[in-house]
Amino acid sequence: MEQKQTSKSINKWIVSAVVVAVIALVTVAVVPQVVQAQDVTPTTPQDSETTTQDSDTATEQVPPPGRREFGMPEPGRHGRFVSDSEYQALVAEALGISVEELQAAYEQADKAALEQAVANGDITAEQAEMIQAQEALRSYLDKDALMAQALGISVEELQAARDAGKSTATLLDELGLTAAEVQTALKAAYEQAIQQAV
Repeated sequence: MEQKQTSKSINKWIVSAVVVAVIALVTVAVVPQVVQAQDVTPTTPQDSETTTQDSDTATEQVPPPGRREFGMPEPGRHGRFVSDSEYQALVAEALGISVEELQAAYEQADKAALEQAVANGDITAEQAEMIQAQEALRSYLDKDALMAQALGISVEELQAARDAGKSTATLLDELGLTAAEVQTALKAAYEQAIQQAV
């Protein structure tokens, strides 16, 4: 009986640690980008276009790598052009497999990498379990839904704003929100989603 209680307390500790880690990750990765996007000085049409000296054509500047509109980090090289699920569908199609098979392959590779890290002594078995728990929780969270919730709009409205090329600052102005309000709402949305997951 005592061992069962110890196991339960360890599981609660692991879940609590995962919750804290995810909140810290969100705070460090997402929230500062929302603030930074709010501070960007609006540009004129001349500032947002680059003209080459060899021709009269202008091309729109693309945000720097590693950044995506609305304060969300770029999930990969596909960036703001397609969603994660659309990108996975494109990769699966290119490989001639289903999206489910692609996701299973990713999971298998992640598991093998963790096992190798434990075998190499890079991490402990407990750390590997913690990483697996974090990944399970991360896959549960829908970042677009959480951002839309924080902004007080639907996911479809958020995607429409992205498709229209609206900046975070523009969207916040249109919604009458400040970066601080979005930070607070985003943190609350993440905490609520984590509590529902636990």
